[in-house]
Amino acid sequence: MEERTPARLSLQTEAVPVGRGHGRTGSGYDPQDVKVIFNPVTYVVFDGMSQRKLKNIQLLARPPQNGGMERTHTSIEQAVKRGNVEFRTLRVDTQGRIS
Repeated sequence: MEERTPARLSLQTEAVPVGRGHGRTGSGYDPQDVKVIFNPVTYVVFDGMSQRKLKNIQLLARPPQNGGMERTHTSIEQAVKRGNVEFRTLRVDTQGRIS
């Protein structure tokens, strides 16, 4: 059985240019590894996913525009640093119920 190194998760608050197409952008991220969420974080980067070798997961957010968003970013960052993160698979049936 292949030994796997767990991926790291981090929150970054910065302006990050993400390009289109294949290859790395000026930000260093492969655009195929970047998924848009918008709120409360802008992007989730699954670094290395397109090469099937996930190195880490990064939550990217735009700089907070107000105190409420700053508190939200801080709480997300603290939860990540404490390791209060999990992966779940949700199933949605044809009636829209989640199990």
